[in-house]
Amino acid sequence: MTNTAEKILEELDEALVKFGTYSFDDKGAYEVMDFYSITSRLRKLPSDMVGKILKEVGEGREDGRGESLRDQIYREFQEMPDDWFDEVGRISGAEI
Repeated sequence: MTNTAEKILEELDEALVKFGTYSFDDKGAYEVMDFYSITSRLRKLPSDMVGKILKEVGEGREDGRGESLRDQIYREFQEMPDDWFDEVGRISGAEI
């Protein structure tokens, strides 16, 4: 697993402890995590690397919250060029 994916999953774990699963599920990662910091870091990377990281985040938890976080992050990249956005979605399995 990449260091970036591990860090994102650690941040997710911290948010779940601090705010609880209900807040994450109800409000989303935007409200309980430093979402801007995560997406800013990923925007600096090539699309294939972002796809790999998001795939690892999606597979990183058995409770479905990794997949939820992966999809929320992916949605934040809608303004990226189509080829970049499409490659990230293809590699990561993320959905809008």
